Amino acid sequence: MKADDKALLKEIINNLRALDYINPDAIPNIDLYIDQVLTFLDGQLMPSKRSPDDKAITRTMINNYVKSKLLPAPEKKRYTREHVLTLIFVYYLKNFLSIPDIESILSPLTERYFAKDSERSLADVYEQIVIQEKSHAEKTAKDLIRIFEASRKSFPDATEEEADFLHNFSLICSLSFEVYMKKKVLESIIDQTIEPLSRSGEASNETDDAEAPEEAKPAKTTKAASKATKAAAGAKPVKTTKAASKTTKAAATAKSTKSAKSKSTKAATK
Repeated sequence: MKADDKALLKEIINNLRALDYINPDAIPNIDLYIDQVLTFLDGQLMPSKRSPDDKAITRTMINNYVKSKLLPAPEKKRYTREHVLTLIFVYYLKNFLSIPDIESILSPLTERYFAKDSERSLADVYEQIVIQEKSHAEKTAKDLIRIFEASRKSFPDATEEEADFLHNFSLICSLSFEVYMKKKVLESIIDQTIEPLSRSGEASNETDDAEAPEEAKPAKTTKAASKATKAAAGAKPVKTTKAASKTTKAAATAKSTKSAKSKSTKAATK
């Protein structure tokens, strides 16, 4: 292995070993305001940043997580230790999983262990995960060395000018394919085990929250209809004008006279 390759591999391994979960003892056991949460996470997650200017978690992210119920709502704008632990899980998972998948994973976790009076707390779960991941870190470093060395043996017929590029491209593709395969395994596990559990919990909540059907109530009368009804009920008979009254009497007299004449004519004929 060339000196340049050895230096590159050493830097990669050092960066890998610098990555670590936040020490559980470092997480404040007191309630924090959102600015304090951001300051704490930004400092603790510094080794995970690609650039020093990157923000690990932002105010907008936290507000969106609360709105989507990915993160339980704070009490009086204060975030507990469980909130911080949940945000740490979200930070790591969102690098390779979608937000809906993360919701499926974390919803059962927060329902069982977030601020619950149970034998196991969310902090206990987090501590166990940290112990587990520390044991995996060294294995990951060894696998990385193996993949790196294999990439340097690829394209044996490459010219010296193109060898560096092709070797690094081979390394990137090999690591990417590993990430892709593991991501597909993760999605399969979520679909087969976590999603049914989440749907079951949602169905249970919907059943608990369902209200008994109310008896049918009479349809409400609109204000316009009510006014029209009142107006019709309160309407007084239309008054007959004097002219109309005289006309009616004249018509009745004329009719009576005509009838009398008709009777007289018939009597004379007989």
